[in-house]
Formats: sequence, structure tokens, C-alpha cells
Amino acid sequence: MGAARMIRLAVVAALLALAASPLIAQETAPSPPPVAEPSPAPAPSPAPTPAPKAPFVAGYKNGFTLQSESGDFVLKVTGYAHADGRFASGDEAEAVTDQFLIRRARPIVQGTVAKYFDFYLNPDFGGGNTVLQDAYLDVRFTPKLRFRVGKMKTPFGIERLQSAQSMLFVERALPNNLVPNRDIGLQVHGELLRGVLGYQLAVLDGVADGGSVDTDNNDSKDLAGRLFVQPWRTKGASPLRGVGFGVAGTTGQATGLLRPYVSVSQVPIVAYGAKVTADGDRRRWSPQAWFFGGPFGLLAEYVHVRHDVQIVETGKPTAAATLENTAWSVNGSWLVTGEAATYGNVKPKSFFVPSAGTWGALQLVARFNRLDIDEETFRGGFADPARSVRRADAWGGGLNWIWNDNLKYVLDYERTTFRGGAAEGADRPAENAVQTRLQLSF
Repeated sequence: MGAARMIRLAVVAALLALAASPLIAQETAPSPPPVAEPSPAPAPSPAPTPAPKAPFVAGYKNGFTLQSESGDFVLKVTGYAHADGRFASGDEAEAVTDQFLIRRARPIVQGTVAKYFDFYLNPDFGGGNTVLQDAYLDVRFTPKLRFRVGKMKTPFGIERLQSAQSMLFVERALPNNLVPNRDIGLQVHGELLRGVLGYQLAVLDGVADGGSVDTDNNDSKDLAGRLFVQPWRTKGASPLRGVGFGVAGTTGQATGLLRPYVSVSQVPIVAYGAKVTADGDRRRWSPQAWFFGGPFGLLAEYVHVRHDVQIVETGKPTAAATLENTAWSVNGSWLVTGEAATYGNVKPKSFFVPSAGTWGALQLVARFNRLDIDEETFRGGFADPARSVRRADAWGGGLNWIWNDNLKYVLDYERTTFRGGAAEGADRPAENAVQTRLQLSF
């Protein structure tokens, strides 16, 4: 009994030992090394922020402007109007009609197409008439070389090339009777040496003295050219920085009627006969200059015209002659309020705001000018000496009150005396012109 019990206890103990051995091994076995977790993938770099796109521009700056995002396309609407008063003191012959008038009313549309092509349209509704003053396309790949085609100012007279918004007097001086106005054709122009040298060369239909054209009356074409030099333009501190001078000329063959020459009151003072026409060469040349220094300005030019004319009358031999007419003018200005004088528009230091005690800019102006007519004009019967003057001498003064960038008031007086132009060889009575202007520009 005792031996059998002992055997059973030994068997049970052995079984328990066998059952517990896996647990003991599990508790005593070394832990496996930890498995490393994979590192997270690096975050992608943010995409670079694109450069901000230029906005489409619409607003006002010297005109109402629309501009594309790239700036390659621009549309600009500007313009100006002149409300004038024209009077003559002591006009006993009533040669001048005292009147108020709209001298100019010019809405201007200009802009750029495809970056390199500029256009300019300038109609005029002044005086109750509709005239297309300018209509041209400018191709500008570089300031040194540009091409212009269309109707434009002939590159000749220094005062004619100045904008009507910037004129010192209500009307231009006597030399502009001889200066061509607008013509149609092709022009090459540009500026060299950082603007020191400007040049213009044009092939044009050709116009009579003081005239404009929309169609040509012959196959011949005029050549026109102008060189203008500003030697000290790039010398910032030089007192001569505002000096400029040049020369211009035209040459061509002319036919057709001749325009009358007018006084500052726009009254004819030289009128060729009804049967007198241009017939042959027509040549013009003009030395010209300006000076702008601080508040002072000076503008001067001389014009010489040589043209062939004829009288054709039925039953009479044709009379022909070569006539040479000349004119000159000197214009001076002083900005009393200290602004810088310029060929363009004056920028007032302060605008006209009475409540703030500011009154704009005040400019005093003066000029002397003369027109001389060839004596052969009268000896050959091309003009009536009882109706046309041999010479006109004018002097005048005035003031320009520039309220702001958009409004200007002009008041001037000019006295013109004449040689000839009346019956029996007498002198035409002097003209005493008083003129006013309110200019609105935008």
C-alpha cells in the first residue's frame, strides 16, 4: 500500500513538472529585440508661389485708360476744348467780327496694339465743322527708329508742332501762314544719343502754305525733314540743359490754288487772285530754336518759302513768277509762380483752391513777329495791292492762368501794323486784337 501510493505521487509530480516547463521557459526566455517602426515619408515641399499677375488696369491718369494685364494693349481717351472770345479794339473798318466761338473741340482716342503699334485719332468739331486732324499708326520697336503712316503734322514749324494745349497765345504767330499744317504720308523718326539728336524724315502728298489735305491733287510728292539738337540735354546741372536748335525743310512740286494769309484775328490780309495757282517748285526752310531755364522760356523761328506761281486767263498769255515770302517770330514766357517752363503743358505747383489759399500758376507772355511778302506778288498782278498787305508787324503780351492740370484761362492783346493793303497805296489800318480762352483738357 505504501509503495503503491508513493509511485502514484511520483507520477503526478512528474506530470505537473512537464506541464509547467513551457510556462517557465516562456517567462525566462529573453525578449526578442523590438522591431523598428519605419520612418514617416518626408512631407512634400510646398509648390513655389506664382508671381502675382498684373491686374487689368482701368482708371484715369492724363486721360481715361484701359490696359491689359500684360500692358501690350492700351486704350486711352483724352481731349480738349477751347471756348474763345475774339475782339478788336478801334476797328472802325469792321474788319474783325467780335464774337465768342468754340475754336476747338477735340476728343482724342489713342492707344497701343500688340505692344509695338501705337495709334492716334484726333477729330475736331470746332466752329461747327467736322475735320479729322490726325489719324496715324506709329510702329516703335526702338526710340531710335520709328515709322509713322497716316495723317499727321508736317515735321517743319516749331510752333506748329507744339500742341494747341501748350501755346503761349490764343493764336499762333504770323510765320504759321507759311508753315504746312497737316499732311498724309509716311514718316521715319526717332531720337539718338539719349535724346540729344531728334530727326524726322517724311514723304507726303504736299500742302499749300498753312494748309492741310485729305486727298492729293497731283502725282508729285513732297519731301520734308527736320533735325533738332539739344547738346546739353543729358547734363543735369548745366544751365544750358534747356537749349535746343534745329533746321527743317520741305521740297516738292505744287499745283492748285493758294491759300490766303491771315492776321492773328484770322482775317485775310494777303489774298492771291482767283486765277493764280501754284505751278512748279515749292521749297521751304526754317531755322528754329528754344530755351527753357527755370521759370523762363523762349521759342523762335524763321521761315522762308520759295514757290512758282502762274496766272492763266483765257485769251491772255500765261504770266509766271517765282515768289519768295518770309516770316519770323520770337515768343517769351515767365512763370511768376516759379514753375518750370516747358515746351509742353505747365504743371502748377499748387492747384486753384481758394478755400486753401492756393491759386494755381500764373504765366506772363510776350512776342514779336513779322510777315514779308515778295514785291513781285504785286508787280506781276498775283495779288491786289489795295486788298493785300506787303508786310505785317505784330507785337503782343498776355497772361495765362493755369488753374490745374485740366483748366487754363488765357488773356492776350496783340497789335499788328501793316504796309500797304488799302486803296491808292495807303496802309491798312492797324489791328488791335483782344482775345480770351478757357481751355478744358482731360
